[in-house]
Amino acid sequence: MKRHTGFSAAVSVLALVVSAPAWGQSTDAADTVAETPQDADDAIVVTGIRRSLERAADIKRDSVQVVDAIVAQDIGKLPDPTTAAALQRVPGVQVSVNRNNELGDVRVRGLPDVLTTVNGREVFSTIGRNFDLQDMPAEALSRVNVFKSQTADLTEGGLAGVIDLQLNRPFNFRDPTVVLGGRANYGDRVDKINPQFSLLATDRWDTGIGEIGALINGTYSKSDYYRATTVLFQRRSTNTAPFNTPGYVIPGILQNFPQQGFIERHQLNGALQWQATPSLEAYVEGFYTYFRDRGSRNGANIQPFTNGTTITDVTPGTSCINTYVRSNGNNPVIQTDANGDKSWTLTEPQLANPVELCQPESMTFANLVSNQTTQARDLNQRNKQFAGGLKYDEGRLNAVLDVAYQTSKYEIQNITSDIGQRLPSLTVEMDVDGHAEYTVPGDALLSRDNLYIRNALIQNFTENRGKLFQAKGDVDYDLDGFLSNIAVGARYAHRSAKEQAVNLNQAAPGGNIGTGNDAAAVLVSDTGLPDDFLALGSRAPDLNNGSRFYIPNPDFLLSEEGLDAARAYFGLPAGRPDFDPGRAFDAKEDTLAAYVQGKYEADLSNNITLDGVVGVRYIRTSRTIGTFVEGEDGEFDRLTADSVDHDWLPNATARFRIGDDIQIRFGYAKSIRRPNLEVARQNWTVR
Repeated sequence: MKRHTGFSAAVSVLALVVSAPAWGQSTDAADTVAETPQDADDAIVVTGIRRSLERAADIKRDSVQVVDAIVAQDIGKLPDPTTAAALQRVPGVQVSVNRNNELGDVRVRGLPDVLTTVNGREVFSTIGRNFDLQDMPAEALSRVNVFKSQTADLTEGGLAGVIDLQLNRPFNFRDPTVVLGGRANYGDRVDKINPQFSLLATDRWDTGIGEIGALINGTYSKSDYYRATTVLFQRRSTNTAPFNTPGYVIPGILQNFPQQGFIERHQLNGALQWQATPSLEAYVEGFYTYFRDRGSRNGANIQPFTNGTTITDVTPGTSCINTYVRSNGNNPVIQTDANGDKSWTLTEPQLANPVELCQPESMTFANLVSNQTTQARDLNQRNKQFAGGLKYDEGRLNAVLDVAYQTSKYEIQNITSDIGQRLPSLTVEMDVDGHAEYTVPGDALLSRDNLYIRNALIQNFTENRGKLFQAKGDVDYDLDGFLSNIAVGARYAHRSAKEQAVNLNQAAPGGNIGTGNDAAAVLVSDTGLPDDFLALGSRAPDLNNGSRFYIPNPDFLLSEEGLDAARAYFGLPAGRPDFDPGRAFDAKEDTLAAYVQGKYEADLSNNITLDGVVGVRYIRTSRTIGTFVEGEDGEFDRLTADSVDHDWLPNATARFRIGDDIQIRFGYAKSIRRPNLEVARQNWTVR
């Protein structure tokens, strides 16, 4: 496989408009910029990256837990475009590339079971347990905390840890503030400039009913992408039809798979805070994220092992193996019978006669099939959360009541359609600077004249929905003596998830070239499909030095009008098909949790202090998971499973502080990982 890389350049601009100095942001909340003393013109003020690093170190130093943090160096200026990308800067956090070639799969200490919270509230994406962190832009954040050890006051469910995203709030700022950010990335492979914008506006007012603050923050980004791979797939011996030429091993499919499309993201979050009295604060806040990936994979998949193909002009190579070969030219496999006995898929003569096979340096094929496929997709995902609550802080007593509701929706349509043709000739050079190159003489790839409908029209539609209501209350009280603080709290959550899907595979009318019934195959020009059913796809770097080739048009297949035209030709009704009951599931989960936790502190000597926390959390979880099972009469019957779990999660930490520079931590904690709600998608067998 060959991976092609490209060049990108970035340009960014930040405009800040405020009615007072930008460094008026409060250090007790956002902690991103230091306050400037009004009476010290010659004072040294630490801001920017250095201040953010210092504040992150302070968070780690002051916590009795094992925690790391990222603090924005300025408003909206975390150094990465997404939260997932920013987290790669945290020690012990690993971020890998996901299906969109973005940094998105986050692990803590190598484990993927991470609970995500936003301002302390659990968040998720559709039917999963995790939240897609790449959907939250870094511009929306003031801080990210990564808790690597569990304490009783943290929401359970993260076996590896908890990632808490802290969004900006109006009381984080002392003065009216407007922040406008812009960034542009140019990708030379797509030859486009991809924009990214953000806007934050906030203010606070003294009124007759107390101080009120408001904040709104929005971001937008769009990114075009192009990726291409070349794969030599399923190598086979040529001593079988259609070649019947011993001694060589060649790829069964020569895949060229360019992929192109765009990713679009929107995000909006806002907050209102009301300081009703010096001790009582009320707030409401929420966020909305939108993600869309629209694109396609286009394959010029050359298939040598089709009837009527011949091989000529072979240049023998020196890369050889001795192996066993089945009659179809493939490697043998081990099969297991009902008794568990294993055996080779070989005849006795084949097992007794291993053969030597060599990979040619180059070869030329004649009259072989090129399958030119489009796998078009349109995926979008939306998350919404609304929350509100009260905070009370009077003397030694602190209390918080918080209620939140989240919805999450995921939709994807995948449409696959194939066309194909007989290529008069194709030459393959197996190793040109580490990759294969293909040459097709003439303009066969750029001609519409000899293209046939092939294989099938495949429609796949999936819709996932998730909802979460949660309410929690926390109270803590400061004490004198060895026990310095006692905290208690409770949380209730109701979670629901639902998936519906349908997958239809409708064979093409007529014959199929390369399968023995070429005479019945139908030319695209004879189908009655409109001209825009075909389009030139993206270039394939290893095919004719970057040639394009005709494919079913992705935009045509993803439009309702175009897809209905294709459905009509394949003998299907117009409109999206109904969801398949056999591919549906739903789940409901209720969680009730309560905890008690105490902080302790003692001076052991003049420069050694011992402190820590001891607590326990109790969780009762009840869930119902349902799906549908097809009966002997063809009807679908609903099948459900109920379960109730009880968990006790103790924790204890101890920290020795030796002077100002040395800390030694000890900790014990028990964590749980809940099963994924989509477990019911698997096939169930009822006996």
